[in-house]
Amino acid sequence: MKHEEQKQYPASEVEKLRKRIAELEVSEDERMRSEVALWEKEERYRTLLERIPIGIYRTTPAGEIVDVNQSFVSMLGYLDRNELLEVNVANIFADISEREPYLKALRKQGVLQGYELRLRRKDGRVIWVRDFCRAVRNSRGELLYHEGSIEDITRRKETDDALATAVAEKEALLRDLQHRVKNSLAMISGLVRLEIRNVEDSRSRGILEHLSNRIKSTANLYDILYHSGSTREVRLDEYLHNVVNDLAAAYIPGRDNIGISERYDAVTVDVKKGVPFGLIVNEILTNMIKHAFPQHQSGTITIDLALADKSVTLVLRDNGVGMPKAEEAATTGGMGMRLVRMMVEQLHGSLSLAGDTGTTVTVVVPCEECGLSNGRQEQEEDRAP
Repeated sequence: MKHEEQKQYPASEVEKLRKRIAELEVSEDERMRSEVALWEKEERYRTLLERIPIGIYRTTPAGEIVDVNQSFVSMLGYLDRNELLEVNVANIFADISEREPYLKALRKQGVLQGYELRLRRKDGRVIWVRDFCRAVRNSRGELLYHEGSIEDITRRKETDDALATAVAEKEALLRDLQHRVKNSLAMISGLVRLEIRNVEDSRSRGILEHLSNRIKSTANLYDILYHSGSTREVRLDEYLHNVVNDLAAAYIPGRDNIGISERYDAVTVDVKKGVPFGLIVNEILTNMIKHAFPQHQSGTITIDLALADKSVTLVLRDNGVGMPKAEEAATTGGMGMRLVRMMVEQLHGSLSLAGDTGTTVTVVVPCEECGLSNGRQEQEEDRAP
């Protein structure tokens, strides 16, 4: 029997073959290690997605749910992931009519950041969520799917609603209180007016009339607040115009020699700052009407309210007999001037008087003291459409 001769390979070829086999074994080991590492990374990523308290999802353009994490499942109250995958996205919207605006916004922007919407859980309870979603497309621009995350903000929404209700109730209570203050002031002013009828002494009558006008000027502010519906701010120009009208009606009838000119910038101030302005105008204007034009002398009183970037300036000016010791009166004077100084100090403003040709009273108040942080610019922005 003939034996086949075994083919002999050169030693160099054998060595090359051994090295190649060793390289393949190393490559296979590396591939296996890479696969294990990749699997471990994927597992860690999947575990992370399952544990975070934010719902992760992927859906098709037709509304089929392709994938979700456990937080998404729990948020909507389903038993498990497979049960939720059988539900169409349209069926988890609290109101199906809200889905189209949502999709329209997504189509237009491509990405939604913090879009708030209502979803319905399996048990029927409605929850509020914030949605972060993006539309994923292929290289041809065709829509493949939607993917994103949702965060349950129901508790925050409920807190916001409770706060809004509390604020509305507080505002209503404050409006009612202001209305009661207005009525009380009007009643007090009316009682003072009734008492004036029983007073024969002209000096006493004058004091009571002045007191009644002071009360009425304050009541005017609350009347404006009541009709405007505001509880925190008042239009200073409107308020001062009402004060001037009331004083003119009280003192000028039968004295057609006195004219009043008014020019106001539109200024909105904090309610607490409105009353001092009203009392300042009440005192100065009353004094001008009574003393600037003796013996039926003709003249004009001008009231000017100007808003600048850093200050509000109120100027009352007459072209009457003037006040020879105006500067001295600014620091001394009677009860009326003392009240004016008190009000100016309350506003942290400055007061100056000039009396050479007529009398000019100037009050300058910083904008921040009026509840204005940026003067004219802020007011113009508030009135912009």
